[in-house]
Amino acid sequence: MKKSLLIAMLTTLCLIGGAAAAVASSEASENAHHMQWVTRSDVVHVFVFGDEGRPDQPPAIVSGGSPLRFGFEWGDSLEALQSYIDDPDHDILMSVDGGPWESVKSGYQSPFVPTPGEGPRWSWDHDGDGLGDGNGNGIGDWDFPVLFWRFAVNHLEKGTHTIDFGITFDGGATFDIDTITAVVG
Repeated sequence: MKKSLLIAMLTTLCLIGGAAAAVASSEASENAHHMQWVTRSDVVHVFVFGDEGRPDQPPAIVSGGSPLRFGFEWGDSLEALQSYIDDPDHDILMSVDGGPWESVKSGYQSPFVPTPGEGPRWSWDHDGDGLGDGNGNGIGDWDFPVLFWRFAVNHLEKGTHTIDFGITFDGGATFDIDTITAVVG
């Protein structure tokens, strides 16, 4: 009896550990993809920059079966950044093709302080051009506390889609609505 209980506990711990590793791996994968936002149409900043898919830009182009990836970053003190995550009145909302608004606040990751040139490249290289502003586009590296928000929309059918995003800071009024247009081929 004791041996089977020990085996069950070890199996549970391995499954929990594997799930945690899958989450961490998934975040790292999304972050690595998002670093390519300058060169990939299917990776879109919301609320900032002039990425494809943003208002007044051509639509984002997504290969059939591939996800459409969204993200943005906040810079502030670690405490202030954590307060966005912890604030029950703050939310990020998304609507696909005029459907109901849903919370996508779960896309926040833990805030951290990057060191350019150390750790995974996505943790400090905002646009995949190496240390500093390697491609001369005016976008350098993160060297201050940063909070990532990443969210992938999977299984969009072929055709043109609109994805609306809004933010609330008071639990009610939604503002900064950003409409992204994507063509899935």
